[in-house]
Formats: sequence, C-alpha cells, structure tokens
Amino acid sequence: MAGPFCIFAISAIFLPLLIPAEELTTSTQLIAFLADLISHSRYSHCALFFIREKDGPVDYNNVKDSFIRDVVTSVSGVPFFNTEFGSETENFVAPEVIYNRRADMCKLVLVLVKDAKSEFFQEIKKTLIPAYLPLVTKDVDPWIWITTKPSQIDSILLCPILPARTKYKLAISVNPSTGNLVIKSVCFFCDSGRPFVVTLPDKRPSQNYDYFPDYVSNLNGHTVRVAFPAVKSRVWADPPYTKVNNANRGIWKGYIEEHLVPKFNCTYNLFMATGKGTGLKLPNGTWIGTVGDIIADRADVGIITAHTPDRIKVVSFTNSFMDISFLNFITSQGTRVFSPAALLWPFDLTMWACLGLSTLVAFIVFRIIRAGMKRINDDDDGSSWTIRRQVMFILTSYLDQDFGENIPQSTPLRCFVALWLFFTIIVTTIYR
Repeated sequence: MAGPFCIFAISAIFLPLLIPAEELTTSTQLIAFLADLISHSRYSHCALFFIREKDGPVDYNNVKDSFIRDVVTSVSGVPFFNTEFGSETENFVAPEVIYNRRADMCKLVLVLVKDAKSEFFQEIKKTLIPAYLPLVTKDVDPWIWITTKPSQIDSILLCPILPARTKYKLAISVNPSTGNLVIKSVCFFCDSGRPFVVTLPDKRPSQNYDYFPDYVSNLNGHTVRVAFPAVKSRVWADPPYTKVNNANRGIWKGYIEEHLVPKFNCTYNLFMATGKGTGLKLPNGTWIGTVGDIIADRADVGIITAHTPDRIKVVSFTNSFMDISFLNFITSQGTRVFSPAALLWPFDLTMWACLGLSTLVAFIVFRIIRAGMKRINDDDDGSSWTIRRQVMFILTSYLDQDFGENIPQSTPLRCFVALWLFFTIIVTTIYR
C-alpha cells in the first residue's frame, strides 16, 4: 500500500541507521505500532518531516542517505522533507525534496534525538518554527520524538525550549532489557495546573483511541499570566498585581471572565507590562512592553493595540489579520546616457507627428473662430487674442504654465480653449 502508512513503516525499519548512539531495537512491535499510529490517526494525509541530529560536520553531498533513498524508492509520490543539524549552528542542512507539491500543508514531524542537547532543540526552534512563516508549526503539526535512551524521555518532553512548547507530541523509545516500547506524552496542566508526564499504551486500546489528544482544552485551574499596557479602555487592574482574576475594568474584562476562564477552566493574573507599552524594540535588539514580557517568559499572554511587522516575527497572535507580501524587481544596471534627444524618447515618431498635426489644427480653428466672429461683428477678443497670443497659449499649455490674465470673452473661443486644455492634460500626463 503506497502512502504515508508505508513511509512510516519503512521509517521504523531504518531508524537504527540514523542514530549513532545505542541501537534502537527494531522489533516487530515497534514497526506495528508506528504503522498503526499513522493509519488510524487524523494526520495520515500529512507530509513527513524528518529532523535528525548528527555529530561533526554535515556532509552536504550525502543529505539523502540510505534511509531517505529507501523511503522514496519504496513509496513514490509522497511529499516529504528532510533536514539535519550538526554539532555547530552553521551545520544546518535546509529541508529539500518535495515530490508532491499539491499535498496538504500539514506535516508529521519525526525528530531523532541522540543526546538531547539544548542546543539541538534551540536550533530547531529558531530555524524551523519561528513565530513568522515557520516550516513546521508547533501548535498544529504532530511531533514524534524518538530516542535510544528511555531515561531521556521525561527530560525531552519537559525541555522548556522544545518539545515542551509543542501541542501534540509523543516520545518513543525501546526498553533495552525487555524490548517493549516506552511511549509517553505530557498533559500540560493535569497536575493541578502543572505538567504531568503520561505513559501511553504501546497498543491501541480501541479503534478510536487518540495518541494526540488536545491536552490544552482543560487547564485544571492553571494561572495564566497576562501582561497589559497602560490603556484603561482595554483592560485594567490595580497594583500590586498579586491576586488572580484581578481585572476591574476594560472591554477585555468581560471576554476573559465570561468566556475564556469558564471554557478553559483556568484563572488569570493581570500585571502591568514592562514600560507600560504594547511592544517596542530597542536599538540593542531587546523588547519592552507586552511583547517583551512574552519573549522573556514573564507572561503567557499579552494584550496589544496593533499588529506590526516586527511584532509578528517574534510572537504569535490569536487572530492575525495582517500579512506581509514582498514584490522584488530584478533588473540589470542601466547605463547613463546624457543627450538632448532624451526629451523626445517618451514618444515615438508617430506620436510626435500627431502632436504637430494637432497643434496646426488648433491654429486653424483659432483662425476660423476669429473670422466667424468678425463676420457677425462680435470679435471682442480681436485686440488681445492675436497670433502671438495664440502661440504663447499653445506653448504654455504644453508646459503646464499660466498663459496670462486675458481670458477669451467670446463663447466659441472659450469652449475651444477648454477643450484644448483638456487635451494637453492627457498628453502631458502620458509624457511624464
């Protein structure tokens, strides 16, 4: 059967080749568990994302090693990503190879952990799951952390960097003495609002058993730290900010107490943000305000008044309506040419000929109007609207200049002047 089901089964078979430490026992039980986990989970349609830890310099010419090659040749057309982190930050190999570009955006992440170094988790967080445009998401995509040492599972799951901040996660290992699977997860707030490591069965108890439940639906009385700016209309609490559920005014007070607290079974503590603002990035790169409190882990939630491009890159928003798009124009470097002929370049020869003909027609129309007005003895503009005056009017209209105080008095001449000015507005706009 082709698809993510087979990819996961093959992944389980070749896991020993990827972990340089103690060999991971590839028992039939492990293979069957991984295959069953994918086939009966809600993520069976997602692409696979492999993250590996490797000592020493990364071999850039051997990114697609035997494991990846075997998966690709066995199950063709399935989207996958592969990335690898070395012992130093510059030894990061970017994800590559996507065979099915029309696949869903969700990913099922497999992280192969060797020594559970904090630097390894920090690089994953910084490189793959930043707040802005992440490759994989920590709150939506499921994560499976695989280690050769069962004793590392608790420390991995509770690591404050990762995976403690991922929502759906499992940690899997094999007991070297018995060969049985060790499968654990974390219920974030089950221990009276504190995290609690949960041991899961190595076989699915029922057909509908979910290995990736939403543990955040019940906070079990956990106190959520909320930083707020000095904007009384939003939400306000009086110092010293030590009590729980301490909001006393503001539009957010009712929303928090009537909706969020009952729904998530939690309490909250409001405190004034550092600097009393919503978020300001200082010249040295540090943040103050509610954004700074969230980055420094002094607050779980912050209340701000506006989204900005800088804020979106460092913190997540509950409902972000702002997107940033970039349009890049790539051109060759032009050569400067200084020539009087540059004045003629905006129009081609045909356009200049039409302008010359239009100018000639304008003088003819002026002549016809003057002759007609003389014939009916109504030439009020005879002394002022001379040939010189007509030439100056045509020239100044092309140059967007004023042609004087003497405005034509006769109705036919005024109508033609208005029509000509409208024509020159169009021509000069196109020229510019």
